[in-house]
Amino acid sequence: MRKNPRAANERAFSLELRRREQVRQASLSPQDSEEVLIEGSLGKLEKARFVDDILLEISGSKGKFRFDLSKQEMLRFLKEVNGE
Repeated sequence: MRKNPRAANERAFSLELRRREQVRQASLSPQDSEEVLIEGSLGKLEKARFVDDILLEISGSKGKFRFDLSKQEMLRFLKEVNGE
C-alpha cells in the first residue's frame, strides 16, 4: 500500500486481484454523489494474517485484500463486540 497523507482516523485499503474477471462490479456514482462500489471474489480463503502487526492481509486463491488495521485494534474491537 502506498503511504499517503491522511487524517489520523482514516483507514487505507488495497485490493489486488489476479485477473479482471474476478471483479464482479466496480461503479462510481453520478457526479453529484461520492459513493464508490467495488465487488469481486478473492476465491478460496488461503490465509488471513497481520503483517508486522499493523496491516490485516486476507489472501485468497484469486487475490489479496489489505486493510490498515493493527492486531491490537482488532483485539480491542473484538472485546468490545463481545462485551468484555
